[in-house]
Amino acid sequence: MLAFLDARCVQSILEFLKHQMALGNSVGRGARGQWLWEDDVDVPLVEEVASYVIGYGPIEEPFATWSVATTQIALSEAERNALLTNHGSGDLWVKQVGTFANSPATLIAQIT
Repeated sequence: MLAFLDARCVQSILEFLKHQMALGNSVGRGARGQWLWEDDVDVPLVEEVASYVIGYGPIEEPFATWSVATTQIALSEAERNALLTNHGSGDLWVKQVGTFANSPATLIAQIT
């Protein structure tokens, strides 16, 4: 099925996207295969394999990291207690791993 947009509709979409970009909002990076790209790489993020890094502690120098195929992690009570004993309270965050770059970290929990 083909859909055609009139010029006013296309103009409205472009104005919306320009406005979002001016506000610093992502308008395509998070979606797989989108046509807008904000980084230095000219091709969109269409990875062959979903891959993530989950980290505990400061994003720049995490106390612990796990490479996973989903954005979920299950820590046992012993693992949680070891993190708290060795490093104290901290943030648990996730990044999507890309071929050319990683996504910004997203906070998923705080361990206290």
